[in-house]
Amino acid sequence: QLMKAADFDAEAEETLRDLILNKNFFGVDEFLERHQVTDDLRSLFSMLGKMYASPKEWAGMKEIALRFPGVADALSYLLGRCRQVPGAIPILSGFKTAYLFDQTSDDARKEIGRYYKKVQYIHDISEIDAPVSKVTVCDFKGAESNSFPALSDVRAPFKATLAGYMWTDLSLAATNKGRGLAALQKNYGISPDETMVFGDYLNDYEMMKQGYFSYAMANAHPDLKAISNFETLSNDEDGVLYIIRQLIHSRQ
Repeated sequence: QLMKAADFDAEAEETLRDLILNKNFFGVDEFLERHQVTDDLRSLFSMLGKMYASPKEWAGMKEIALRFPGVADALSYLLGRCRQVPGAIPILSGFKTAYLFDQTSDDARKEIGRYYKKVQYIHDISEIDAPVSKVTVCDFKGAESNSFPALSDVRAPFKATLAGYMWTDLSLAATNKGRGLAALQKNYGISPDETMVFGDYLNDYEMMKQGYFSYAMANAHPDLKAISNFETLSNDEDGVLYIIRQLIHSRQ
């Protein structure tokens, strides 16, 4: 919504996204100066390009962002779609904490707590005090047969991704692990042939294509196994550590 408000073309938007993703603060600043972005948007994009921002700075960013039509509406839309799906429990994933609604059942809290070690309980989205990167759905009915098909038609610029047996992710359509890994490879001069990746579900799909040493877990989704070059033991058998130990021993 903020990119739209700035009226960037597709090429400029792609450039700014990459600068922010790489936390290239000076690059972001130069880009905004060159494109003569308004002061309020400039402060928001500059904040996103910083390596660290204080809670006070994030609070100021939130206050400015909510002035733009559609920013709060976008999150409300995704949550509204989740609430239409039986058994779907939405989790708002922030950079440092997850936000869970206070009416969430004890059973759901226990399951979600296995993966999110820091959870803040809220009654309304107005209580969120930091950026949210995605909405994750915990689905006790099984994501592939329940929440994923129900949410697969979310409106642009969002997408639904099957992230686990009980998990569906809702995020920006242009966002995926593969894109993040490609930015890291570019920044550090690492080729796909020098990259090892591990995955088990379809939220890892694009990432698996960014590294030659792509290992699917034994319990991985069949579609992920189909594009992976190698396979390792299951998550429960510490398949990632198994391969890393083999690699270390082979170099000794």
